[in-house]
Amino acid sequence: MNYLQFVRRNSIMVVFGIMMTTLSSFGQTFLLALYVPFLIADFDLSNSSISTFYGIATIFSASILPKVGKLIDTIPIRQFTLATTVLFVVSLLIFSFATAWWVIPISFLGLRLAGQGLYSHISITAMSRYFDINRGKAISLASLGHPLGQAILPAIILVVIGWVGWRESLWINAGVVTFVVFVFTLFFLKENILKPEGEETAELVKSESKEKPIRQRDIMRSKEFWLLAPNVFFIPFAITGLFFLPDCYR
Repeated sequence: MNYLQFVRRNSIMVVFGIMMTTLSSFGQTFLLALYVPFLIADFDLSNSSISTFYGIATIFSASILPKVGKLIDTIPIRQFTLATTVLFVVSLLIFSFATAWWVIPISFLGLRLAGQGLYSHISITAMSRYFDINRGKAISLASLGHPLGQAILPAIILVVIGWVGWRESLWINAGVVTFVVFVFTLFFLKENILKPEGEETAELVKSESKEKPIRQRDIMRSKEFWLLAPNVFFIPFAITGLFFLPDCYR
């Protein structure tokens, strides 16, 4: 099965995967960094202070993510997606109505956890769970949402900020996320779509569910994890730092 055939046969799931990774952009560094000049002006903060808030929120959200992210194994993916969207939208609104500096790291925490973390997590987990033979195709297509968001959203957000203001642009961001995710999840992502690829995979999932589950501590102890982790961590770590370089180094 080539890519075109795969997309035609699994269009709903492919769109869902791309949609979630694209919308995760509203919690990603490359978009949130656009608001830094406005935060500096409105709250009389330095670039380094905002970077510190952002770094603490990111580290804290990363520490929470393993605990929250594993809930997707026990909660139906539709309900998990909607609950994550509520957190995402509330964080965007808190950010937009912030009048004190201490609200900024709180909103950063919600945006990093729900947007950058869980939205990407939902997309890749769904592709991994419901596709077996074509898992590589599914994950590669879903991952297209990240460069798609990077390519089009910054320019759009800057135009919107110039048009209505930075706070109002966050309202529009929240409205877009709410409308797109709720409509798609409630009306298109039906239960009959959410089934493993092929009968063999369905039987395999049933048999695996009877086995003793693998704990997170078992993964952390594995040699494979520590071989892969540095490669996965380094690039986003470096890029995040570059987006928040102090003004004197730009």
